[in-house]
Amino acid sequence: MNELSVIDLDGTYVRCNTLHVYIRCGIRRMCARFRLLPLVKTLSLFVMRRCGLIDHATMKFGVSELIDSDDAVLRDDFVGRVSSEINVELSDRLAAGNTQVLLATAALDVYVPWIWNGNYVATKTFGNPAKTECKGEEKLSRVEEYMDGKGLTLREFYTDHIDDLPLIKKSPKVVLVNADESTKRSIRDMGISFEEM
Repeated sequence: MNELSVIDLDGTYVRCNTLHVYIRCGIRRMCARFRLLPLVKTLSLFVMRRCGLIDHATMKFGVSELIDSDDAVLRDDFVGRVSSEINVELSDRLAAGNTQVLLATAALDVYVPWIWNGNYVATKTFGNPAKTECKGEEKLSRVEEYMDGKGLTLREFYTDHIDDLPLIKKSPKVVLVNADESTKRSIRDMGISFEEM
């Protein structure tokens, strides 16, 4: 089994935005534990992002520094909420396939192993001074590095969004999961064929 299936997380393996779930769980725990300063900072970052005053990465990394990822109650809350959003059809399809599977996501690596038991590449929460997200070309590079290290070839890529275009272009088989019409049209316009599920 030297072929690899790569899957995206948000919108593909799960039907939700895991960062938003993580932030909401973090806010609930800050309230419950009366951690008022981190709560105010978290809400401020979230509001500034909603208003377009800061970019996504600034909000994401800023919030990750404020949420207590060692909090077992937060973890259980997060896992319970995200587990109900898992795409069972995709999960079953991957389990029945004859390939290795790699989750490749821009999500924070602090919570990915809470909801995923296999191999993955994700955005480094800590030890990432450049605040590099695992998306676009970076995601492709990390996947290729993983394949080279394991002697694997890419068989297929599952995603929901055009943000994954570098991997879409490299994959022999593309499967769009719950993709919107804009994404499907953009990929068709580039002459790239795909399956849908």
